Amino acid sequence: MADGSNLLRMLEPAVRPSGSPAPQVRGRGPIEQRGFDEVLAEMRHQPVTLSDGAQRSLADRGIRLDAAQQAALNEAANRAAEAGGQRTLMLMRNTGLIMDVPERTVREVVDEAGMREGAVTRIDSALRVETPDEPDSGPMRHGGTASRSPETAGPA
Repeated sequence: MADGSNLLRMLEPAVRPSGSPAPQVRGRGPIEQRGFDEVLAEMRHQPVTLSDGAQRSLADRGIRLDAAQQAALNEAANRAAEAGGQRTLMLMRNTGLIMDVPERTVREVVDEAGMREGAVTRIDSALRVETPDEPDSGPMRHGGTASRSPETAGPA
């Protein structure tokens, strides 16, 4: 079992001993002295990143995110954060991107076959991500081509 000081280190920055200094956020002073709107605005401008594993998964599937899809993913991350999501399944075409919302990092990629095989677990929310240039429920672009199978074709 962890002793008290190790336990506090594991819980930081959410919990800290009384009298200890507040955490510094981007050199702008203690977070307690900043307004919610200021912190939220700063978070909204952080781009979504892909973990190494997510990058490999996308590359293995021949999937690349274009600028419009990246922008849509950033907006979806903002919506998930505003709704209180922590670990969100972002449904973009026929691929699921599991995002650590507070870190704004895609951690896992689940393709259509993987979603059919079993349940997606350890998420607290799900969002559909639509790009302005492709607002239907068709697939993501794989290797530069897009196809639509009868299984994924839904009502228009």
